[in-house]
Amino acid sequence: MLTTYAVLDTTEAHRLIKRLCAHWSHKLTVEVEDGLGRIDFGESRCLLIADTEQLHIKLDCPDEATAERMHHVVFDHLKRMTKAGLTEPVWSSSNVE
Repeated sequence: MLTTYAVLDTTEAHRLIKRLCAHWSHKLTVEVEDGLGRIDFGESRCLLIADTEQLHIKLDCPDEATAERMHHVVFDHLKRMTKAGLTEPVWSSSNVE
């Protein structure tokens, strides 16, 4: 399993989590709590954590190709849902056996 992380600077993190989870709840299993969102994509999972100035993203994917695809899917959806522009995140990774 490949785990990747990114942090987005935004004061909209709580709102973005709610909107993104509501959007995907029609097709996927999602969980939303105050400042926390979990999205199950089947073979991949996404964890979103909000604080006052940032949105923390953790993606668990089966391989690097899937992780690259999921980076784009998640970020593209976040860009569409934000009121302010978002800067493309730098993803870091760790392999988990």
